[in-house]
Amino acid sequence: MLVQTRWAAPMRFDAATEDNHVVVMDVASDKGGTNAGPTPMQTVLSALTACSGMDVAGILRKMRVPLEGLFVTAEAERATEHPKVFTRIRLRYEAWGAGLQADQVRRAVALS
Repeated sequence: MLVQTRWAAPMRFDAATEDNHVVVMDVASDKGGTNAGPTPMQTVLSALTACSGMDVAGILRKMRVPLEGLFVTAEAERATEHPKVFTRIRLRYEAWGAGLQADQVRRAVALS
């Protein structure tokens, strides 16, 4: 796996994957950016929800569970001082499908 990130503007960075997908990251104008994309920390949180969601959807598919929709929501807290790392992340899963049981979703989340 390869990602190359290029500084493109005062606070904007473009991360290109080996498959030529580009993720634009920036900060708001009041922080010196142009608000051209999510911040890097928002991107990390987005990647976490997508990765976990892909796991859960894949596990439910292997369990032959009829998944019709899935939302993964992340709420995070960060340190107030630098480095402003995540200090707490809470993930919430909302899944639906005909005959889908809550215990099946809990099992898939636990396996993820």
